[in-house]
Amino acid sequence: MSTKTPSDQTVFYARKIPVLQFFAGVHQDYHTPDDDWQKINTKGIKKILELISGLIWELDRMPPRIAISAVKKEEQKAPSRFSVYLGAIPDYSVEPDGVKPMGVKKGSPAEKAGLRESDVIIGLDQKTIKNIYNYVYALGQTKPEVPTEVVVLRGNRRMILSIILEPRINLN
Repeated sequence: MSTKTPSDQTVFYARKIPVLQFFAGVHQDYHTPDDDWQKINTKGIKKILELISGLIWELDRMPPRIAISAVKKEEQKAPSRFSVYLGAIPDYSVEPDGVKPMGVKKGSPAEKAGLRESDVIIGLDQKTIKNIYNYVYALGQTKPEVPTEVVVLRGNRRMILSIILEPRINLN
């Protein structure tokens, strides 16, 4: 189970109900108002459903119950909501020492600051970014419409970009 950010399974996990989370990846419009059903990764979902089917088959054949253990909690608690919009979508398929965007939204604060998909974010608002946990925590601590430093690695070159994060529109 992933505990990187809250998701649909969180309420079950909080009540100590065992959960598994399956994920078919992100795209540039993931969790934005432009996200739509046509962008669903149907090939990835098919593979996941085949995996789940096989898993259920094997679990059903096992005589003893599986021992369930909780995931170790992270030191930094991620905020449940962000007040800022950056416009860079983290690539969860790679794990550099930092966070690599899989996409930079056109017209976003990230694009305006010069952030590129090939960059690796290693600092945000004077906080070191080593992984997605640090990144989510730092985003949750930043303020909209305030110039903020983003430290990136572009190839072997360390660069500091100035970015002005926009307020996140709450659709709820």
